[in-house]
This record gives sequence, structure tokens and C-alpha cells, in this order.
Amino acid sequence: MKMGGCETSISKEDLDRWYDYFLWSLNIIEENAYNAISWEVNRIDLFNVISLTDDGTYVYVSWDTICNTLNDQLDFNLYDNVFVFWPDATDDCNIPSPYFGLAWWPWHDYGYSPGFVNVKSSSLDSNTVEETINYLKTSDPGVWVHEWLHTVADKFYPDLGYSLPSTPGNGVVHSAEEFNYTEPWMIWYKDIIQGKVSSKEGNQKLGIGPEALWTRSIRD
Repeated sequence: MKMGGCETSISKEDLDRWYDYFLWSLNIIEENAYNAISWEVNRIDLFNVISLTDDGTYVYVSWDTICNTLNDQLDFNLYDNVFVFWPDATDDCNIPSPYFGLAWWPWHDYGYSPGFVNVKSSSLDSNTVEETINYLKTSDPGVWVHEWLHTVADKFYPDLGYSLPSTPGNGVVHSAEEFNYTEPWMIWYKDIIQGKVSSKEGNQKLGIGPEALWTRSIRD
């Protein structure tokens, strides 16, 4: 990855560790989706230098960059989501940006767009990648699940008429505390997926739920 004079990279061993964490996260979604989701993952490792986008707030791999890089390799109509993982530091430089994951729900500026997610490497003090991932799995496991939910829960399923637990200014995924959830947030994510969030009035269950999961996905 490149931003200004800083170029970052990651070893295959560490990339494999992050990829395994990604698959572990997708399995959590499957286990809570009433057998309505079975992920088919196409992994593509990019070895050329990719220029990052700086919008003044965040630094990330843009959808334009992915399209320009992978259009010859992928038919995006076959995918519900594109997940991008990128290393934000090497020994001699780092590319700071105030997030762990970012997500964009589907939009149609390009005729078709899957949900789009960026997750960047995260180091905890001097921990190794293996130590960091072990910590994340046990203490804060939700980045991939969290960002995927942004692509489907904040706009996609509500636009289809399903009732999601949302509050003004927070959308769905960031409304946990408004619905009396506390850490660990994975409980919140699972209840959104399963449609088990109690409305504030207590008379309705909110979330995606089995009907929505069985009825429609982004690529449909």
C-alpha cells in the first residue's frame, strides 16, 4: 500500500493469520443466520503497489481503485460483498487513520455495486499479529461482522421494508447502547442478524431475521 512516501506490506504468514480470522468471523455470521447464509469466498492477493485514498478524514482503499485493479478478474455482479484488508504499517513507516474497519452499503454509481468493506491491520502495543488476533477473538471479535452489518442493516434491508433497530444519527449498527446492549458487542450483532432485538416499547422484535435472509441478498 502507498500513501505519500510510505509504502507498507505484509508477510504471507501474517496475511494468512488475518485471513483465518476473517473466515472465523464469517462463520459466526453463518452460525446465526438460520442456515440462510453459506459464504463462498474468493481470495485475491494483490502484489502490486496500491495507492490509497485520503478523503481528509480517513485513508482507505477506494471502490474506484478496486474496480480499476480487478475489473479484468472479477464480475462484481456475482458477489454480495467485497472485503479489502490492507496493512497500515511496516517497520519504517505507518499510515495512520482513525478506524479499524469502514463499510459502504451498496450503491449504483457503477450500475452495480456489492457491499464494500475496508479493514486495516491493527497492532496492540508490541504484540505480534498472532497475539493481536487472539486478543481480538476473545475480547473484541466483531470488526468483520460489524462492517458486514453496515452493508446490509443500515440501508439494504430497511429499504426492502424490514424493521431494524435504528436511532437518528447512529443508524443501526452504532445504536447498541440505545437498545440497552453493552460490551461484548457480538451479542448485539447476533441479535441484529437473528431479528431478536426488542423494540424500545417492548412490543416488537427488530433486526434482519430469517425471512429477510432467505428472501433477498445484495447480488439478487
